[in-house]
Amino acid sequence: MLYSVMREGKDYYVSLHGEWILRHPQADKKEWNFLTGRAETDVFREMEQENLCGERLFLDFSYIEELAEGSGDALVYLLKQLLDRESEVYLLNVKMVCADDIKTLLLNEEIAYEEETTGEGNYCFGVIRKAEPVRVLTTLERMECIERIHKENLLILMEEGSQGKFFDLERLLADEEFCLQYFFYKLAVKLVVQGVVSMYPKENRNIGVMPVHKNADVLAEKLADLLGITVLTGDNTKKQKEIQTVILTRDVIHMSYEISRPTMKLAENNVVVKGVVCLVDIHTGLGQRKEYISLYTIDFSKGIGYRLHKKKLS
Repeated sequence: MLYSVMREGKDYYVSLHGEWILRHPQADKKEWNFLTGRAETDVFREMEQENLCGERLFLDFSYIEELAEGSGDALVYLLKQLLDRESEVYLLNVKMVCADDIKTLLLNEEIAYEEETTGEGNYCFGVIRKAEPVRVLTTLERMECIERIHKENLLILMEEGSQGKFFDLERLLADEEFCLQYFFYKLAVKLVVQGVVSMYPKENRNIGVMPVHKNADVLAEKLADLLGITVLTGDNTKKQKEIQTVILTRDVIHMSYEISRPTMKLAENNVVVKGVVCLVDIHTGLGQRKEYISLYTIDFSKGIGYRLHKKKLS
């Protein structure tokens, strides 16, 4: 089972780090850095079962620090299978510690590739079709493809209700919409990268996550599992008194007051709201829908949300 595999048209995407994190809960690790991981053999083998033919696969190596034993051979086998079926493959965001091993694997197997170094010092390998030369996508084109894949696979899970758009997260998980777990992971990564929480879950024990809508309960629980933070609900009021730093969650943000009201209420009790997390931000819901939707986090230590909040309290 792959959590992160997503498809839009003839484009496929898989996050190797997302698979590592979701297959290895933080409880299994003593000294764990959330932003590290390994590329595992099983992921490449399971991708073989997708039977891509004449399509394009983006394998994202972001935050991968090493190739697990046997995974290099599994990667090469997958690449050969895909090339034989006239598919293209992009190995994205490969760290230098893995890049040399991958180059060696490709050269030894005589697999043609285009190499590119990104601004962050990572590598991209474009593995092209055997039959005929194919123009390798530019960095911008790759980013646009991946953004489109994410957006379409998230939007299809959203429903329309009497109070606007929403996600029935419990039902979606019960229906085994596994990519939803991946979107929870993406939000967890954003919280770490933006500095809202630590990359070391053991340092997040004094941070709480509080759902401000019933549809966000599942999201809060999943973020807590991934990041080692504590879910705050009406059932654990004692714990709420111990934690003075909170992250709020909603499934969808429709308008700003959905955030400002609970934030101000917590501030009155001297609780610091570090940020707000949601799967989709529609802002006011006006305009062209696709231009107003994104996986979203608000870090209240900076930006207009913080300034508006301070102005209302003064």
